[in-house]
Amino acid sequence: RDAESERLRTEVDRLSAEVARRSASTDAATVHALRSSLRSVRSENDSALAAKAALEATVQSLRRDAADLNAAELMAKAQLRNREARLEQAHNALNAVAAERDRIVDERNVQIERL
Repeated sequence: RDAESERLRTEVDRLSAEVARRSASTDAATVHALRSSLRSVRSENDSALAAKAALEATVQSLRRDAADLNAAELMAKAQLRNREARLEQAHNALNAVAAERDRIVDERNVQIERL
C-alpha cells in the first residue's frame, strides 16, 4: 500500500504541475478536466490511506487478541500443573493411608493368631 500511495502522490504532483503549466496557455475545459483528474487521484489516495489505517487497526487488534490467547494458554497450563501436583499429593496420601491400613490389619491378624 505504501508503494501505491507513493505512486498516487507522484501522479498528484505530476497533474498539479500539468495544471499549473497549462493554466496559462490552455483553454478552460482542459484545465477543468485536469483539475477533475487531480481531485479523483487525491480521492483515490485518501481512500487508500483510509484503507491502510483500517488494516493497521485490524492488525493491532489481532495482535492484542493473540497476546490475550497466549496469556490465557499460559495460565491454563499453570493451573493444570497445579492440579496435577495436588492429584499427585492426594495419591501419595492415599497410598500412605492404605499402607497404614495394611500394617494395622497385619498386626491384628498376628494378634488373632496368637490367641
